[in-house]
Amino acid sequence: IKDYIFSKIAILFPYRSDNMKTKSDFLIEMGNRLRQQSKQMNLTQEELAELSGLSIKTIISAKKGQKALRSENIVRICQLLNMDISYL
Repeated sequence: IKDYIFSKIAILFPYRSDNMKTKSDFLIEMGNRLRQQSKQMNLTQEELAELSGLSIKTIISAKKGQKALRSENIVRICQLLNMDISYL
């Protein structure tokens, strides 16, 4: 699963050149998508944290684009939010 996730990330966000996204850009975009999808599903940060087994601090940091999630946590959150990993 981990290799699959990284291959999708590499396709969507290749290493930086002058016009490519940075890691920070990627994290912010990922956070925005997490926030949008959890809002659509009417899940609070607390509920998402509880259901995913992650701390509220981790969820908040991910939604703000301040922290990268581990691959297994990305999979878990995508499953909870009915999201395809490649969208995230």
